[in-house]
Amino acid sequence: MKDEFEEISRMLSIFENPLRRKILHRLVSDACYPLQLSKELRVSQQAIMKHLDVLERCGIVRSRSEKSENAGPPRKSYYPIRRVSMVLDFGPHLYDVRVYVDDRLPLPDRTEDNVGKEERNDYSDLRDVHLKRISQRANPERFRKVIRSIMEMNQEIERLDAWRLSMVRQKEALLREAYTLAKDLTSSILEMKVLSLAIERGLADVNDYVITMIADELDIREKEVEEILMKYKELLIQDDKENKEQDKNENEQGEKVKISNAQRKEKNKR
Repeated sequence: MKDEFEEISRMLSIFENPLRRKILHRLVSDACYPLQLSKELRVSQQAIMKHLDVLERCGIVRSRSEKSENAGPPRKSYYPIRRVSMVLDFGPHLYDVRVYVDDRLPLPDRTEDNVGKEERNDYSDLRDVHLKRISQRANPERFRKVIRSIMEMNQEIERLDAWRLSMVRQKEALLREAYTLAKDLTSSILEMKVLSLAIERGLADVNDYVITMIADELDIREKEVEEILMKYKELLIQDDKENKEQDKNENEQGEKVKISNAQRKEKNKR
């Protein structure tokens, strides 16, 4: 649990800085040299290098050495290598922070020594792969299709965001009711705190991980947490029969949504 909190704090500290966000915004369109960024963002090169160093140490960007023009010393260019999504939900009865780091496509180092082998068969950075593909099929019609796909994707993401916001509101209403009920059921402030965390996490079982997580967050002994959770276990955790019934209902609802979406698409085609 501490590792999760540390990762959240680390990512928030990276993206909270306005200049770092500007640097990353610029890098997503193309790799850049520090001097380029300094001129475009009107910030000293020293400040740019400081932030690039932070981003590189955190594994958000990577640098590669490239030959400079006029036989000058090699230059470093920087490019992003990780996908990160952060979600913060906060309300009168809601607090949830999540960070998703997508490392499914790790990029190896790309230096002058390993670039160029066999058209350099090993495309060390995804940008090269992208450029190669574009060069093979670059044409106005393809460009129009790509733009149209992006617009459709944006619309779908907006629809999902609206749906998610609706679900978050419903969750907060349920949490508010759960906290009120827990307050009436518990016999001490400590029990109330432990139950509140258990409710937030949606516990499926009382195990060592759960006990340690709550104990660390409340800075209390694990034994105390275990005793409280065991005392209220029947209230916190559904049995297998209830879980199976809930899964069945969710699956049925999911099938209805799929059928509804298919019908809507068919109607739109007509």
